[in-house]
Amino acid sequence: MKKQVIFTAIGFLMAALSFSSCKKSTSGPDVSASIKGKTWTGEQNYAGKSVEPISIEFAEGGSLSYHEVKGDFDGTWKLDGTKLTINVDGSLAFKADVSTDDKLTGIVNSDVSGRALNNANLNTGDDKSLDGTTWTATGVGFKFKAGNLIDLYFANDSHILPHILT
Repeated sequence: MKKQVIFTAIGFLMAALSFSSCKKSTSGPDVSASIKGKTWTGEQNYAGKSVEPISIEFAEGGSLSYHEVKGDFDGTWKLDGTKLTINVDGSLAFKADVSTDDKLTGIVNSDVSGRALNNANLNTGDDKSLDGTTWTATGVGFKFKAGNLIDLYFANDSHILPHILT
């Protein structure tokens, strides 16, 4: 009988310890699938400047590529529940919440370069290649080539532009 009481007490103690070590997640739904390996697009601006488009590519391992009009920048990201932290060029740039409808909400800007992220959401569009296509307008033509190269032709380039426009 004494052994049975001891085993029962040990069983209750182990159960109590295992439940007390469980940590309840209060940080919301799992939104990591919307971030890891995905591209988000949105808008930003610098103080006193007009709004411009941006895109952010979130790599699986916590690194990111931040693309804007000024150029491309490396950075890192961290997701804690629905709280996203974005660092660009080694400094804290933005904090935001990731909503279940794949948008950034509650954006807090702290970028040392003066960027202000206005909005961003998961890019679900089908990015089609422009390679081999030609776009024309009055006096100008664009010929998209492989490797993200573009030939730009103006109306005063009389030898080339008529061939593009036909």
